[in-house]
Amino acid sequence: MRKHLFLVSKILITGISFIGIIIFSNNSADSNLSNNLVNINIVQNALYDVSIGIFSAMILVWFIDEIGNHIKEHQSQKKEILLIKRCDKVLKKYIEQYITMFYCVATPLEKRNFKEVGMPETFTLNDMCDLHQTSLLVKEGFMNSAVDSFLSIELGLRKEFASLIQKYDFDFYPQFAEIFLDYIQTSVKNDCRAGIASNREQICRNEKYAGEIHDLLKTKGEDYYNRALSEEKFSATIIHPYMYLYEMMKVQRKLILNYQAEIIKIEEMDDLTKRKFIFAKVWARIKKGTK
Repeated sequence: MRKHLFLVSKILITGISFIGIIIFSNNSADSNLSNNLVNINIVQNALYDVSIGIFSAMILVWFIDEIGNHIKEHQSQKKEILLIKRCDKVLKKYIEQYITMFYCVATPLEKRNFKEVGMPETFTLNDMCDLHQTSLLVKEGFMNSAVDSFLSIELGLRKEFASLIQKYDFDFYPQFAEIFLDYIQTSVKNDCRAGIASNREQICRNEKYAGEIHDLLKTKGEDYYNRALSEEKFSATIIHPYMYLYEMMKVQRKLILNYQAEIIKIEEMDDLTKRKFIFAKVWARIKKGTK
């Protein structure tokens, strides 16, 4: 409110002083005028000088305010960069685990190679056939099935993103908030936890059920998914939760990659700023040495 009143005051004072310059600028003394008119002319000249002085002062105020606002904006942007980099230290831990478990879910057991862990660009429901098997990463603490471990870290990352959106505005880098929101929306829209949990309970009661899911995904997973894309109506099966999981993973993969790309931009920009600062200091020393 105070800032608004101050801005209105500056506009009014600047406008009034400018109008005063125009009004009093064409009044010059004439030797044939009476003493009264000469006195009036002197007053008008004085008012003209006052208007010029006030207008010049207001131009200086506007200029100083603009510089001050630019400095504050630069400082706020720098703080946001530091905030993003600090948050990234935590998010990296989640994302590393997310990528690992993504790889396990999207890769059949016989093809898993943990020397080359990543999020496959092209994978199908058929490739997800071993998601109810262990991740083969017991030493790393992933003792549950691949899909259970993935959904656990996926939910943890979702909570981290939601927390960041609630705490910070991301005024200078809104793309991060957009990525976080898109991730959350995709996670909620394709929530398949209840269906997969139900299948897990069936597996606990009957181990052969895991084999049925494996065979169904491996032989008919992609077929069911293509039929769903073509909006063909067919009865719900145990494969439906995995179609939602598949859709969620495809979208989130792109969002994770976008986030990592934006972080690289931030780091490169910060490195460029540091190099400019170092160059300025070196140049100042060189100039000082030549004097």
